[in-house]
Amino acid sequence: MQGTTDSLFINTRPSSLFFRAAIPGAIGMLASSVYYLLEGLLIGRLLGEVAFAAQNLAMPFILINFALADLIGVGSSVHISIRLGEGRKDEANRLFSSAVCLIILLSALMGAILYLSGPAILRALGAEGELLSASLAYLRVYAVFSPFTSMLFAVDNYQRICGKINRSMALNIFMAVISFVFEFTFLYVLRKPIAFAALGTCMGMIISAIVMFYPFALGRYDLKLTRPGLNRRMLFAIVSSGIPAFLSNMAGRIVSIVMNSLLLLLGGAQALSIYGIMMNVDGIVIPLLYGICDALQPAVGYNWGADRRDRVKAIEKWCFSAAFVISILAFALANLFPRDI
Repeated sequence: MQGTTDSLFINTRPSSLFFRAAIPGAIGMLASSVYYLLEGLLIGRLLGEVAFAAQNLAMPFILINFALADLIGVGSSVHISIRLGEGRKDEANRLFSSAVCLIILLSALMGAILYLSGPAILRALGAEGELLSASLAYLRVYAVFSPFTSMLFAVDNYQRICGKINRSMALNIFMAVISFVFEFTFLYVLRKPIAFAALGTCMGMIISAIVMFYPFALGRYDLKLTRPGLNRRMLFAIVSSGIPAFLSNMAGRIVSIVMNSLLLLLGGAQALSIYGIMMNVDGIVIPLLYGICDALQPAVGYNWGADRRDRVKAIEKWCFSAAFVISILAFALANLFPRDI
């Protein structure tokens, strides 16, 4: 399997590699983004304005939890792909196994914190009455399933490191479809409250994470579970590599938390719902850009480890150019068709 990875990351022309990796990565992230947009539509249409506001009030804290897991996932992926490029497969496997353990432990801790501190956090933002109970119910479902759902994002990275790019895209689409089916069944068919919207999403994420993870557990990929081995120096390297993505995610979440608090104070649930609509639109563009860049990270790390700096520069040029073009197009569409959007 190592030869297949070499063929993809080392021998494929950068332009061809971009289309083989970035396009499936963008489609996979777009599928997830469309799902969250549809989730907002379901909650808003079927459960009403307060429920939609409750979802938007709780979501930044849920995404902060995912961002912490992503810090380990992204940071470890950088060093795993470098080790594979250097031919140090045993060390890559130990690093992979250690990262999996870290993500589970960190997610369990964060889930417990969110579950217990949820009422105080939401009250501090100004939530009360029906809005408080709805947002707390939504948040606590994610908190309970945190150790299982958070693994999904890291395993997606590890799949791409092993060259399983199209499988990663297919499973992201699968996750979006099955989560929507669960949520539609709970909200529309069974007429359940907002907690079941979160439950439907978590069920879809857990099933997808299991499907993604089982080839690693069975030893079918380049990366295999082995005895974890992580020293302080490597832990620092993982955190250092994952911190840019983490801080970027955190900045967006903090802005959302502050905006939610101010809008709730000044305009109530309706103002919060309007801001949620705007964030749903933003939630299409940003993940699309992230999907392109994230899909190319294994190739960058692998070539860096193989001492192919020329290919690293060429791949990055394709990545940044595509992100620039998409950003300009999104800006133009938002200004030309704001009412339609």
